[in-house]
Amino acid sequence: MTYGSGKPSWSRGGDIEDGNSGLNRRNNASGNGGGGSYQRGEGAGSNYQPPQVKGTYAEQQTHVVEDTLRTHVQAETTANTVLATLHAQRQQLQNANDDTWAMRTNVASAQRELKELQYKAW
Repeated sequence: MTYGSGKPSWSRGGDIEDGNSGLNRRNNASGNGGGGSYQRGEGAGSNYQPPQVKGTYAEQQTHVVEDTLRTHVQAETTANTVLATLHAQRQQLQNANDDTWAMRTNVASAQRELKELQYKAW
């Protein structure tokens, strides 16, 4: 953004990803600027859709904020799903641990009873 211009460089039609705006410095660390970007959709599983910035500056900002909120809700939903899955897996592990201890107790009791029976048999 040029100081005093009133508009950020991305709203003037410049592409942040092409490196011309000077805003995307993460790919320029090696000097070639040819690193991959999660925003370009180069991966097979990428579903990133950049916000459509058309209209007045206020409309552009509204669209960007709406896209940000939509992304936030999707991330929150995914996080809640992951947490629920982790909670269920934790319960499964705790139940398996409880079952293992119960089995160990039963085995110890059975061994003790077998020793008593062997002792009585002699």
